[in-house]
Amino acid sequence: MCCFTASSPERISIGRRVLDRFESVQVLPAEFSPEAFLQRLERKPTAVAIYPEFARALSSFRKADYMAGMVERLTELYDCPPSYSRELRNQSFTIRQPVLSILAASTVEWLQRQMGADDVLAGFFPRFMFVPEEPPSSFLAIPPVPNVNAENRLIQQFAGLATLAGQVNLDRIREPYEKGYRRLVLEAQSKTGNGHAEALSAFSGRLTVTALKLALLYHVGEESSLSLAPEALERALSLVGWLQEAQAWLLEEGLSWSRWEKDKARVLRNIRQRPGIPWSHLLRNSHLKPKDLKEITNTLAECGLIECQDNEGVKHFYPYDSQ
Repeated sequence: MCCFTASSPERISIGRRVLDRFESVQVLPAEFSPEAFLQRLERKPTAVAIYPEFARALSSFRKADYMAGMVERLTELYDCPPSYSRELRNQSFTIRQPVLSILAASTVEWLQRQMGADDVLAGFFPRFMFVPEEPPSSFLAIPPVPNVNAENRLIQQFAGLATLAGQVNLDRIREPYEKGYRRLVLEAQSKTGNGHAEALSAFSGRLTVTALKLALLYHVGEESSLSLAPEALERALSLVGWLQEAQAWLLEEGLSWSRWEKDKARVLRNIRQRPGIPWSHLLRNSHLKPKDLKEITNTLAECGLIECQDNEGVKHFYPYDSQ
């Protein structure tokens, strides 16, 4: 599952155009009932759900009574169990070998509103590969024409992947993977002193499996065999290292899941949007009690994220190095 942490309609539309070219993969509708969802997967178990604004979809899952349990259902199906059976409204559904993917986009602010502790610790969000969007180097009034050749190459590679069958042979990558596995685990453990240690542990714990999946994709994109090459694993581990850094960055930048982290992210966002904001305005905008706001600003200052200056008895807050 992949989520772009930005409003990325062009990325989503490229993925949709590619997937629409293959009858073996069904693209699920953006809105559905649990019965319709299971019915479609029962008929065709290989499917992808596409959400241009994922936070809005999560909100609908929680607000509508009939969608109760949808997050848990997606979490379980993503692990590709041999068989998945459920009974809803006196209807029985059995899905054989489900293969479910999600391609989604959202802004950090919107996604944060829908992220809860259970979604992280129970493994729903850690199953996603989060791809943060870098700030644009330039702004174009008219976007460039899509690169048709690059899109066609992607379709050709996907076509080769869709025809593969059999068991993957890991013999050629077993030793380098074990080294990479130990490195990923040690790097995750080294972050236990981080304020987001629990969340980072939940996210990082999935990266060892992600590395194998990515290695397979890299390999079959260039070769027709199922004996994974060390070069494909090396590329996968490099990307996983970047994903691990992205996870830490996202948690620091506001992809928060506890009430304390959400409040801290909101205060930091207010200060960054308005450098020099006085205490009274920050208190009003943060909707916090003075005692709680003081604790958060002290924490942000200790972390080197903000600095406070006193001007005629009034505290003003600046993002670090903004002046």
